[in-house]
Amino acid sequence: MDVFGLTDYATTLALVAVLILTFYLFGRRNFSYFKELGLSGPEPISHLGNMMEMNKLGFTKVFKHWREIYGDVYGMYFGVVPNCVVTDPEFVQEVLVKRFSNFVNRTVS
Repeated sequence: MDVFGLTDYATTLALVAVLILTFYLFGRRNFSYFKELGLSGPEPISHLGNMMEMNKLGFTKVFKHWREIYGDVYGMYFGVVPNCVVTDPEFVQEVLVKRFSNFVNRTVS
């Protein structure tokens, strides 16, 4: 069977290439989120975000390491989900107490 003048093998190869490209682009789509906001953070890996580095060093060490590099507020990714990390106690109080009504549907961890 020919599709667009291509043989079965060429059609299959083209479809696989399109699927791989789509999968890759889907995994990278959110990774410009913090750059657009002007927030620094560790460079994520496609589909995994920063999970590999967290797995290698452990949560406590990696968050301490990132705080030393990027400061009290930075962005990181759990898979493809962007997360803003805040370690400054005054800023945390500002968000959770003084301006809580602006952040009602945010996760706290």
